[in-house]
Amino acid sequence: ENPSIQVCIDMHRDGVPEGTHLVTEVNGKPTAKIMFFNGLCRLNQNGQAVPTPGLDNPYVSDNLAFSLQMQTQSAARFPDFNRKIYLNAYRFSLHMLPRSTLIEVGAQTNTKEEVHNAMEPLAEILAAAQILLESKQPHATLRIGFTPDEEIGRGADRFSVPDFGADYAYTVDGGTV
Repeated sequence: ENPSIQVCIDMHRDGVPEGTHLVTEVNGKPTAKIMFFNGLCRLNQNGQAVPTPGLDNPYVSDNLAFSLQMQTQSAARFPDFNRKIYLNAYRFSLHMLPRSTLIEVGAQTNTKEEVHNAMEPLAEILAAAQILLESKQPHATLRIGFTPDEEIGRGADRFSVPDFGADYAYTVDGGTV
């Protein structure tokens, strides 16, 4: 209906315990931290990722690539601004376009000023990621792998690096890239 729209942004605040304050300093201003949120449309059933019934999303790979590019741009431009890329089984509003994203900007514990201060660096990150993705510059094959239950110590031992076909691998888990 609106072919000129290239990015769909669903923006929220995270819900955190009252003692948590998601703030950093960007350009000398207290700034709410951001988190990119992705719905995989898959559920874990007996160790297998199966499609979530009724929640198809043809853009899962595109959305993940967009989030990874935004996280990379964020780490390069504004260290400590981006919390992480959060993955969830469901779809949310991420099936609208190939570059759909759900972004958590701070939380209920952040001030209006901190959230407002996050908009300028967020806009810069979005613009940089969009320009890079549209440039069609040649690059190496990018492979993205997810190990289930990594946080509790199960899953990584089942990941076959040789079968994955990568020369290099990085863990992107809320820290620096």
